[in-house]
Amino acid sequence: MCIGNTMAFEPNYSKYTVSELYDVLDNIDGDKFPERLEKINSELESRVVEDEKDYERPIKKMSPIKKNALGFFLLFSIMLSILYAEYVPMRGLDWITQQTHPQLYWVSVIIFGIWSCYYAKKYMDIKYT
Repeated sequence: MCIGNTMAFEPNYSKYTVSELYDVLDNIDGDKFPERLEKINSELESRVVEDEKDYERPIKKMSPIKKNALGFFLLFSIMLSILYAEYVPMRGLDWITQQTHPQLYWVSVIIFGIWSCYYAKKYMDIKYT
């Protein structure tokens, strides 16, 4: 530092954390320190690129066998729940029970049964071909 000539302190933004960089970015006078503002933005951009590289994991896709097995399990579970509870919760309507709406109740059970059989068949077709 010069005594007669005041030199501005130049911060080393590479040592700042991301939250500290955002804090500085929120509080810096961009008109007074445009080069610092540019350095902060470029440091943040480089950190974002580095973070994206760290999180680039391949997305595992579910195999058709697992997808169909899961579909069968979920739909079969719903059908068994309807049979056990003896009602079908319906949004916006009264709940369909075996006593109040026997036809709708059994139609719902049959639909979920057929739907779960569809997924079971797809699972068997894929597994044994």
